[in-house]
Amino acid sequence: MSGRLSLKPSRIPIVRKLVLPLLLLLSACATQVPVSAPPSPAPAPAPRPAAPSAPAIPEGKAAVHLYRRALPLGPTILSIYDAGRPIGTLKSGTYLDYYADPGPRSLKALGSGAGSIPYSTSFRAGQDYYFLVYFLGSQEKGNTSVTPVDATTAARQMAALKPSGP
Repeated sequence: MSGRLSLKPSRIPIVRKLVLPLLLLLSACATQVPVSAPPSPAPAPAPRPAAPSAPAIPEGKAAVHLYRRALPLGPTILSIYDAGRPIGTLKSGTYLDYYADPGPRSLKALGSGAGSIPYSTSFRAGQDYYFLVYFLGSQEKGNTSVTPVDATTAARQMAALKPSGP
């Protein structure tokens, strides 16, 4: 004999059937689940600082928020009017806030060489109103417009904008 183990072809399936369960049995015996200390309680979360509260709306007024996204289209500066009264100006990428009396209003934005599409609405005291000011047309010719926006969309779109300067 040459020292090699030779199996008859008829015994190979039996060996395969025995080897797998033996290997599984040996590996199960050799493995020991590590014993660990009981988990320590999670540290208490740090107290969150109080969120800065929005300034209270003055009694008998509505808070109006107008913004212009950072799109280089249309006049550089748009003048904003509420019922014909100037409120402020908006450059691309800025916003402005003001308090308005309740009641019917007409908001419009005017820019050099641009027409204007006014937006009529009615404000209620104690409410917040959000408006997007935008330009419709090409760089050379078009109209400015004001449109209402829900608070969630406005917050997302206004996050990177800067306050309108004087």
